[in-house]
Amino acid sequence: MAKKKSKPDSPSGEDSEITVEAAMSELSDIVGLLESGQAPLEESLQQFERGMKLLRRCHAILDAAAGANRTGDSPDRRRLRRNDRL
Repeated sequence: MAKKKSKPDSPSGEDSEITVEAAMSELSDIVGLLESGQAPLEESLQQFERGMKLLRRCHAILDAAAGANRTGDSPDRRRLRRNDRL
């Protein structure tokens, strides 16, 4: 398996734009790498940290979707309300 570089930390960058599907796919790759035991310790730790960030991002997306579902609110409705105020 080819080495996969850890992505840089970017709380307001690409991680804030990643979809649940993309995060889950990357998490699957990370789990495969870690389970293989082929990565050096330092890279394994970096990948583990990256996986935890992706997991937190997935939780945030899903929590937001659940909250929007409970309130009848959605990202599209919020966007429309913001546009109405402009």
